[in-house]
Amino acid sequence: MFQMLVLCQANVCRSPFAQTLLANALSGDPGVHIASAGVQTKPGYELCQVAGRLLGTAAPAEHLSRPVSEELVMGSDLILTMEPEHSAMVSALCPSARHRTYTLVEASALAVEARARGMLSDPQWVRQLPEVLNDLRGLVPVPELQNPRGRWRGRLGPGRIADGHGLGYTAHERVLRQVEQHAKDLAGQS
Repeated sequence: MFQMLVLCQANVCRSPFAQTLLANALSGDPGVHIASAGVQTKPGYELCQVAGRLLGTAAPAEHLSRPVSEELVMGSDLILTMEPEHSAMVSALCPSARHRTYTLVEASALAVEARARGMLSDPQWVRQLPEVLNDLRGLVPVPELQNPRGRWRGRLGPGRIADGHGLGYTAHERVLRQVEQHAKDLAGQS
């Protein structure tokens, strides 16, 4: 079983979005398990109400936040974060996981490039992701996304999917669209 871990700050919006959307994008591969956690959370927080409304019936059933742990990281084949700082936290927690830890934005850009180079053509391509992404790391620019608060607030910096929590429905919706696009890019569905 290929274990994928998706991380955000509190594990109540972005990582459940990504967990759900990646599971949908990779639904043809029953050998992939996707979990989520938060880099600065306590266990037991429910899914954000706005995130739950946006995900609808696809929302993870009875989702409760959980903090990232060394055990979760070490048991994961690929770790995807929402911000570069989250990746740095993973590397600090488990230095040996650095080569398999990426922001979702970075991983999707690298996966698009890998497909263009014919590097992910194997039917078991998901299992090749950590090695292929690591081979291309630093060779592909990491995109900057638009701030979910609106165009007037500017860009976020490379690799960052902003936290829409507490910013209302529209910001959450923009974050969901960003996560969805990068999940599709990673899965080769764009």
